[in-house]
Amino acid sequence: MKRTGRVFCDVFRDEKGFTSVGMALCLLLCLSLIFSAGRIYRIATKSSEIQYVADAAALAAENEIAEYMVVVRLCDAVVLSLSLTSLLSSGLGVVAACTPVSAPFSEPLLTLGKKISDARDRFANTAQQGLEKLQRALPFIASANALLVAQANNNGESDYKAVALLAPLEGTPLQMHSGDEIAAAQDSIDERAEDLREASELAEEQMREAREAKERAYMRDCGDDPAYCMSERASTLCGMRGAENPVFSTVDTWSFQVALERARVYYARRLMQEAPESDALDDQVRSHLRKQFYEYAVVELADGFVHEDIDNFDAYFPHLPKNTSEMRQTSLYSAACYPVTESETGAFLHAWTGCPQAAGYERFGSLEEAESQGFETCSSCKFSAASLGKVAAASTSIENGFECHYNAVAQAADEYQKARDKAAPTVQEAQDITSELLDILQVAFGAAAKSRIDASPPGSSGVVVIVVNLSTVDTREGFVSNFIAHSEALGTRVALSGATLLADPADETGSVIASMLDGVNSEGVGTGATKVVLTAWSHILQTYGQGQQALGDALRSALNALPLMSESGLGNWAADALTESIESVGLAPANLDALKPVVVNSGHVAKKESSPFFTYVCEVKSAVTQNPELANNPLSGLFSTVEDRTAAALQNMDSLEIARIEIFDGAVLFPIEIALPQPLKDLAGQGLAGIFDTLRSLESTFVRVRVWQ
Repeated sequence: MKRTGRVFCDVFRDEKGFTSVGMALCLLLCLSLIFSAGRIYRIATKSSEIQYVADAAALAAENEIAEYMVVVRLCDAVVLSLSLTSLLSSGLGVVAACTPVSAPFSEPLLTLGKKISDARDRFANTAQQGLEKLQRALPFIASANALLVAQANNNGESDYKAVALLAPLEGTPLQMHSGDEIAAAQDSIDERAEDLREASELAEEQMREAREAKERAYMRDCGDDPAYCMSERASTLCGMRGAENPVFSTVDTWSFQVALERARVYYARRLMQEAPESDALDDQVRSHLRKQFYEYAVVELADGFVHEDIDNFDAYFPHLPKNTSEMRQTSLYSAACYPVTESETGAFLHAWTGCPQAAGYERFGSLEEAESQGFETCSSCKFSAASLGKVAAASTSIENGFECHYNAVAQAADEYQKARDKAAPTVQEAQDITSELLDILQVAFGAAAKSRIDASPPGSSGVVVIVVNLSTVDTREGFVSNFIAHSEALGTRVALSGATLLADPADETGSVIASMLDGVNSEGVGTGATKVVLTAWSHILQTYGQGQQALGDALRSALNALPLMSESGLGNWAADALTESIESVGLAPANLDALKPVVVNSGHVAKKESSPFFTYVCEVKSAVTQNPELANNPLSGLFSTVEDRTAAALQNMDSLEIARIEIFDGAVLFPIEIALPQPLKDLAGQGLAGIFDTLRSLESTFVRVRVWQ
């Protein structure tokens, strides 16, 4: 036994541990392992190829859900933009009613607002029906697209079939904003629009009187320059130049404050420059009396003021005396500033202390005292009330006098204020009506801004795709060898794959929305109000993702197209009020992130749906993971479930027009529709049903299969 053992060991090992027999046996074992590994690699490769196809099919199926969401957002953009444009048109109609020039635009704008609101309601109703139809068709479209992608991978060794099941299986019904707030707001505006136009027209007539008074004042202050006026007289008589003597080109840039400041500077300058023309007593008397007048004017004008804004005007232009009678009503008459002398014949009032007969004067008196007590007239200065009354009489009565033009401006300021006061109640009435209507519009804007289409279609949580390869593969090809026992060909394979949607910041959806109006030229669509509103809608639609900024830009553009200048200022006031009202809406930008399908574990998708099939998928995947022997028939009943869903969808494949936009009396008309590729149309017949029959017949053949992730 011992020798036998030695002989046996010597066959495989000699003294150096190496024999020919051992070498041959080692080579045989290595070759067997190499070819076995090659066979296993080929089997694994051919088996795993189906998973790549399943992943591609899952992405293709879920991509249809992403495209559906693009359509949803497009419809959302149209509904929201039409709602906002309708209200914007009504708001512009309110603003236009505030001025006689823009009033002809008011009624067309209000009418357009209601027409757009009606078009919005029609579109919303048809869009809801169309989106729900498309939503019901998604199971077929997703399955058909998955099948087409799978079949595109067929070659001589493959025969792929695929079906897709969406999670959730059914979408939630779409909710559309009814637009009742818009209709109610527009009805309220229609009821008060005529009242607003009448109040605005009356306010404009009354304010036109104020305008005429202001224009008269402007011309007498500087509008007539270089002819006689305050600015020309100030320049000629006392050398006023530049900023202290400005000249304005239009009444719109001029104000009463300009005239008041010019007069203040003028009289201060004249007081400083005043001197007798000669040493003659008469010239000295007249010079002193002019100083008295200028000093009085400086003091009086210091109390003058002008307070003016869009709603109020309050001014005080002191009126300077232009004759003796008016002088007696001023402080010039009552001021005790003239020397008084006494004599045996009576008392004398002198023009100033320099009068030759005023030497040794005892006190100062006034003209009022002199006339009431019967003072004698000085034979030298001949001073009396008439002397002082004549100082401004000449320059007030003729155009070459500064006082003539100043008094005209002061009189026009009084007339302007009276006209403004007369118009104030009417302007306030128009503002009250406008504010009431804009408050109603603001509520409607807020309701429209918050009403958005929020869709949750089938497949919004993801899709599970089942791909089957019906072809058989000879696993010996490329590895034919006697080292491996012959085996049967690789039979039918099956794989699951899952996909879901992830948001990817992009402007693709925005581009789709912006391109809606490509080819619609606002230049050729009507004129006047129609053109203004179409431009506003185009701006809102194209900047859908900018929210409040887009709405504000559209409003400013539309307001700039309206002639809102008026004497009452109601047009610009209403425009500002509408802008402020809309700015408070706080319209949030639309979410324009692109939804893109990504591959995920099918179990993650299945967990989001509680239907029996997805629950079954979760159970099978869990069982296979823990013990592959338990997966005797994981797809039992699957194909019938998918077929039921797609069969229901096929009933809605007659048309996929979502909605049709028709506004501006047919000037803008185009549909929103989904174009089905011809291969999908072909599958809408018996093609898909035949595939389900083939796959259902295979359910019983899946026994103890390996499920590829």
